[in-house]
Amino acid sequence: MRSGQKAWAKDGFFSGMAKTGYASFVVMNDNLLVLTDGGQLLLVAADPKECRVIGKVQVCGQNWCNPAYADGKLFLRDAQELRCVQLMP
Repeated sequence: MRSGQKAWAKDGFFSGMAKTGYASFVVMNDNLLVLTDGGQLLLVAADPKECRVIGKVQVCGQNWCNPAYADGKLFLRDAQELRCVQLMP
């Protein structure tokens, strides 16, 4: 990282330490959907200058899955079940 640049990071997104945390990403137009290892789904602006969270919601339990997106729906799983989250009407 060059001098004067900000780190693109936020505290509190992972269930453990950020160094060992896991998150999966899905690109959605000018934004990113981020599913953390603790089951939190974040909508983040794809801005290289800063990590700007637009919205967040708890969608499942602890997981290490890569979700799939199709037709406005996000398909994901945790240790208990497979889920479908409607993202768009």
